[in-house]
Amino acid sequence: MINNRGNFLKDPANDEQFDHLLKELTGHSLKEDAVLWTAFQHLRSARNKFVHEGVATIGGRPVEEGEARVLMRQVNEIISWVRDKIPPDIQWPIFDHRDTKVEFSKSILMVKGKAAPEM
Repeated sequence: MINNRGNFLKDPANDEQFDHLLKELTGHSLKEDAVLWTAFQHLRSARNKFVHEGVATIGGRPVEEGEARVLMRQVNEIISWVRDKIPPDIQWPIFDHRDTKVEFSKSILMVKGKAAPEM
């Protein structure tokens, strides 16, 4: 079973459940790709530390911007890896974000000759 280890006192961790489920559904384990498995572990750790302690850390040190960018790229690699392992008829479409236009705007109000305070 995915979430029961029999006589063990503790249920399996989410990463173990994910890997077992992936193996059952696709016949493959993310552990087959050491780089992606490590990235998955780091993403999980950073997310958990951020949610529970307020700072994303890996191995006790804060995640720097460059490392965060690499991890975010690896998220896409993990998703692509999983997609490639499932049958073509149930693969989801690949989102092409290259033509996505993002716009930002900021309204500035004048109050008695001064800019309104930021909210």
